[in-house]
Amino acid sequence: MSISDSSVTVQNGEESSLVVEVMEKQESDPISLELKGAVNNQRVEVFSQGGDGVLRYQGRLCVPNVGELRQHILAEAHNSRVTSTRRQHNSIWVIVVRMTKSSCFLAVKTTYSVDDYAKFYHTEIVKLHGVPLSIISDRGP
Repeated sequence: MSISDSSVTVQNGEESSLVVEVMEKQESDPISLELKGAVNNQRVEVFSQGGDGVLRYQGRLCVPNVGELRQHILAEAHNSRVTSTRRQHNSIWVIVVRMTKSSCFLAVKTTYSVDDYAKFYHTEIVKLHGVPLSIISDRGP
């Protein structure tokens, strides 16, 4: 639940504004609506719909390709400043898996070498999605 005034916005702490935005976009996306119907009729197992009504793929949010939502999420991930975690991670590595149309957000260190990223990619992404046919980077060669 979200209550807005011209000068003050109150957001329920248990409800992420990102999840609310994804849920609203899913309601206007025909593919998401079709998948929700299949979930309700128990025709698909890898997708689910929780009590909040948000469509998920293996527990992850399904972000529909409606409007500028995906670009907004990626821009926010690229431009946000991350404070260091207990393991001194100070950056977020965004990986979009085109086959499953899902995104992975991994906490990393800016001091990682190419070898470190390759090992991390193998342990975190390849185990879930297999070896990709191509890798596209927006950060250098």
